[in-house]
Amino acid sequence: MNDELFEKLKPSFESVLLWKNRQADADYLIELVQKFSEQIRRDTDVFYDKYYNFCYRAISLLNHYGNARVFEDVFYIYEYLCRDGDEVLEGLCSHYLENLVTDEHRKFLYGNWLRLNKEFFDDDDDEDGSGLKKFLLLLLLKSGHKGSDVLLALKTIIHSNMSCYKGTLAYYVRDTNIQDELKNRLMFIAPMIKYLPHDRLSNPYLDEWIEISEPYLAIFKGISFDEQYEKSYPSYPNNDQSFIISILGHADKRVSKMVLERLSELHSSDDSNRYIHIINKRDELMAKEFLNILPENVNEWLNSPFLLAGQREELVSMLGDFGMISHESTKNKVGRNDPCPCGSGKKYKKCCLG
Repeated sequence: MNDELFEKLKPSFESVLLWKNRQADADYLIELVQKFSEQIRRDTDVFYDKYYNFCYRAISLLNHYGNARVFEDVFYIYEYLCRDGDEVLEGLCSHYLENLVTDEHRKFLYGNWLRLNKEFFDDDDDEDGSGLKKFLLLLLLKSGHKGSDVLLALKTIIHSNMSCYKGTLAYYVRDTNIQDELKNRLMFIAPMIKYLPHDRLSNPYLDEWIEISEPYLAIFKGISFDEQYEKSYPSYPNNDQSFIISILGHADKRVSKMVLERLSELHSSDDSNRYIHIINKRDELMAKEFLNILPENVNEWLNSPFLLAGQREELVSMLGDFGMISHESTKNKVGRNDPCPCGSGKKYKKCCLG
């Protein structure tokens, strides 16, 4: 690779501002990214050692300029980084792709989605492959693709036990059937939220509940929290600082110091309280929609005739794992009109169920 190409893109704190309004020089950056896309596949070690920081800055600037001419190259860089486990540059690439995807990229994305589906047939066997496919599905939906195979894949994801991208994917599909599936999924996991501990480390449904909540409220209730969140995020005194942070990234020590100083200033401000208020408001609305309608007593819910398929078995299993109920005591469900297992001779509904 010709080193002269990126001598113009010095990875220094002081020179970054020189590129803020240089859209006319984007051709330099485009050529760089194309070279980086080739380099990462040819010699990974050289890419990481010599070109990684330059690649970050070049893609950041093109994203800032809104230039999508290297969309395909950035996608291939993203795919390689995703397989390799890098998160910093991978995150930037995904940000670029999400920001700049259009209907012009639909054919390219669909072809790669089919390729990855063949390569990663079983999501359970490869976490990276599953993540790649879900992100590619998101890009496909944002590009306007609504083929039956894509919608079927989205339906499968919504009803899986993985939380990643569910709400976001459904939000971009203006399809009432898919949106109803999102609501059905929330109805299915609501008892797991109501009756199990609210601990994100031990309750596997809590992250999914949080992730789906805001898209659900936006789709079905017309309530968006995006603008409220933006007001609670740390802002910077001028656009130059924001630009420097977006181009250099938090990995730069001077940028990290700038961010920490700003966060420190806001730590005790009203912004923190506003953020907490937003979260509480979201939880309150979701409780009203799904949780408050469930009975307070878990046993009453377990014996309800209106449970969804698989719902009782799932909750009983998890209640047993938490030691909140005996696995043995729930092997055989007692009907409302069956003799009460306590031996009283009365019907269950007239005895212990009450």
